[in-house]
Amino acid sequence: MSSHSIAAAHPQGDEARRLPLRSKLYCLEPLGLATAEVESATSYLSRLAIAHTVSIWSLLKREIAPSLYGPGVNLTHRVSELISTVGPAFNGENSTSRKLIAVLQSLTGRPDLNQTTMRFCRGFVSPGFLIRRKQAWCSDCLSEWKAKDRPLYSPLIWHLAAVEVCPLHGAALRTTCPTCNRWFYPLAAHSQPGYCPHCRQWLGSSENTTNPGKPGYPLERQIAQRVSDFLQNGPEALAAATASAFAGNVESFLKCSFGGNNQACARFLGVTRYTVGAWESGKQLPTLLSLADFSRRVKVAPEVLVCSHLRAIHISPGSKAVTRTGHRRLFAPRKHDLEYMRKKLEEAVTRGVFPALSLKAISAQVGCQQSTLVRRFPELAKQVKDLHRQFCANRKTVRAQQICSQIKLTVIDIHKMGIYPSMRTVRQRLPNFINMRDPLAYAAWKRALEELGLACEEQIRDAA
Repeated sequence: MSSHSIAAAHPQGDEARRLPLRSKLYCLEPLGLATAEVESATSYLSRLAIAHTVSIWSLLKREIAPSLYGPGVNLTHRVSELISTVGPAFNGENSTSRKLIAVLQSLTGRPDLNQTTMRFCRGFVSPGFLIRRKQAWCSDCLSEWKAKDRPLYSPLIWHLAAVEVCPLHGAALRTTCPTCNRWFYPLAAHSQPGYCPHCRQWLGSSENTTNPGKPGYPLERQIAQRVSDFLQNGPEALAAATASAFAGNVESFLKCSFGGNNQACARFLGVTRYTVGAWESGKQLPTLLSLADFSRRVKVAPEVLVCSHLRAIHISPGSKAVTRTGHRRLFAPRKHDLEYMRKKLEEAVTRGVFPALSLKAISAQVGCQQSTLVRRFPELAKQVKDLHRQFCANRKTVRAQQICSQIKLTVIDIHKMGIYPSMRTVRQRLPNFINMRDPLAYAAWKRALEELGLACEEQIRDAA
């Protein structure tokens, strides 16, 4: 064979090197990419284990855990942690989720696995209260996918704590199996999407099961729809933004719509005024639920609220919200009888009631706070406090005398019986309210031994 034919059969250069990169695990594509129904990281792990015909336990133990914790680490209990307590965090925005995605990307060769977690909202949404611990699902979605012969999986939106209703069907998300009535974590040793890991039964809806919506169904469905839109449009919008604009938008909304009144703005948003202040100053990021509810109230997309600097007219709450009346009291404020208060205070001061009543006891009798008595009758309140303080001091002195006397009599009685009055022996004969470890009781016992001439013997016992 000539050299030209050999060169043609075995090409050299860049053409020979254009081979696709090889991965250790299957290059499985996540479902629902760039949509509101994007697959979650835990669901991707389950399908990856099924694709390799192994259990999730084996996949975690052999491939995932060694890369997460490093070589030479005892994985006896670490795999159980990944399945139970740590597993739900894989879908959130935290260091554990980022480590898992890095490991999966190196094992599968897929660069788009970041979309299976809430990593895109880092720096824009608070990581707290983001992910639920228990697995949730929509039975109608599972049944619909099975009827259309679509792959079964768990979308990321089902794992978000802010979502309690399916945005497509309006049914409340289930968290317990309809057959065995047990809940489970997103990861299980032998889990399969669409089926209970405990009883292996179908989790979708059937003719005999119904999934009623929760009270407040319209509101929760609106919030779920806002979160769904955020999952679809948020990754691209947040990737283009350099920093969060939420604090500036809250400040504009507060000043232009409520005149800087934090309390009125807090009532409109359904949060505390401290939360509004923390949002305005940028010290606190909004939770996903707060962001979705804020978006619903001002009718602005969630990704726009955190990415774009808006003018006040764009986020106006509308005429209904501005003219909204203040918070209505459920009960009218109680009217205090000042003369009755004065009478009770004077009785406690002049008549010398025993035991001397405290200001707290008197305020409970008249039905008001202690601060009210101090503000209305400062002199009488001060006299009541002094009398009660003196009464407590006298009571303490009398109690000390009784304890010392009781211990002395007990030591003498034991000594007359021909038994050495050790601390243990004396303790067994004393009432329960006397504690020999109390310095006062210990000193009284020592003093009684000295009076009986037994102090030297006690020192000999301690030395021995």
